[in-house]
Amino acid sequence: MDYIRKQDALAVIMDVWQNPDYDAHPLSEAYDRVAKLPVYTPYQKKGIWNWKGNGWTGSMTNYDLLQCSVCGEIVNVDLDQAYKYCPNCGAEMITDEQAVTAEFWADVERETALLKREEANG
Repeated sequence: MDYIRKQDALAVIMDVWQNPDYDAHPLSEAYDRVAKLPVYTPYQKKGIWNWKGNGWTGSMTNYDLLQCSVCGEIVNVDLDQAYKYCPNCGAEMITDEQAVTAEFWADVERETALLKREEANG
């Protein structure tokens, strides 16, 4: 799936709508221009679960306290059934195998820098 920026598509539509030169076929002109917009891959925040200890529910059921490394939210889960995504911030939780590779963390740093630039540009 290709992603485009909503404001770019709206700018094309407004330009075509307000430009009298496009009166003959405004829909096809807008379609052609939107199809030529640059596409990007949306950034997916990535993090790890930090184990914070054991806990007990009212029924004395054992669970684990896990903290999201991205937002700091602490969740109560069975460690064997930990969420793949943080329910608070939506960050994808990586596995231990992914966490040990320097290449993975370099990718995370690049994606974080890209997200910050996109957020700064609106």
